[in-house]
Amino acid sequence: MRKTPGMRRFEAAHEGRPVEQLIIEALNEHGSINGAARGLEMSADTLYFWILRLGIRIRTVAELPASVA
Repeated sequence: MRKTPGMRRFEAAHEGRPVEQLIIEALNEHGSINGAARGLEMSADTLYFWILRLGIRIRTVAELPASVA
């Protein structure tokens, strides 16, 4: 996988932290691509392209509350 110049600029603007790490943290914090994109100050289209390009897998989990189970 080759990072785009935009990805490299993004890393440089965030103290050299890997773009993969920044994206995963944002997805976990915000819970959606749209929320993560807002948090990272980029378009959802760009974020989705980067996720695909970097091979990041997104999984969702649904759970019942403990009182129901």
